[in-house]
Amino acid sequence: NINGAFRGAAFMRQAVEELCRTAGARINYKLFVEDAGSGLAHFFEDEKSVSGVITDDNARFISGALIGQETITNRMRISSNSTASYKSNVPPYEASTYYEWHYDKDYLTKSISEESFNRYGHKYLSVEKFDLISDIDQDPLKIAKKLAIRFAYPSLLCQFEVPFSEFKTLGVLDLVEVLHSSVPYSFGGSTSALNPTYNGDEVDLTNGRPWRRAKRYRGEVEAIELLYNERTTAKLRLTVRLITNPADPT
Repeated sequence: NINGAFRGAAFMRQAVEELCRTAGARINYKLFVEDAGSGLAHFFEDEKSVSGVITDDNARFISGALIGQETITNRMRISSNSTASYKSNVPPYEASTYYEWHYDKDYLTKSISEESFNRYGHKYLSVEKFDLISDIDQDPLKIAKKLAIRFAYPSLLCQFEVPFSEFKTLGVLDLVEVLHSSVPYSFGGSTSALNPTYNGDEVDLTNGRPWRRAKRYRGEVEAIELLYNERTTAKLRLTVRLITNPADPT
């Protein structure tokens, strides 16, 4: 629940950012452009249905980028009615009203943040103030859980080129499945695979071409770009955030 008021002058963008930050939500552009009745926001802990499948057969892999560790958070303090905040990787301090999240606090925090801590150490939330919190007894835990799930690991962003005709109904923040051999298979391992065997003998099912393997990912569409000219059929360039955290139900 969200409750409260903004102090002083605030631009619409600042108000929307604060609302999303408190609710753990993201705004869909369709709210302002196409359909004011839907697409306002989605919450990280909500499950969504898959809107498309990206494979070697229908997509060309363009690039991949791993976002830096500065986006990670696995220890945080959620406070309300407090003007204090602290910078990233600085130990927390006492605040008037707060909830503190750290990986070894209880079973829930351990199941979500322990692996992140083991890999990257303590990563503190840089701003702890959430003045639009409505229920100080329940909401801080919900906010901390959403942030801990979403930012446990660096985001892996991949770009694909896909046919417009097949993905024309896809929207920003929609969920897709990615089963493409250009995406890391497992722990950065090669996508090259041994040929299958039958009764102990190797079987060539690809007529001499490499036998490839791919790992299935869920992904959230971050951006869509239309690629069109008079000489070729229309295509879309999709930027997809691969969901690598098993605890993320997005």
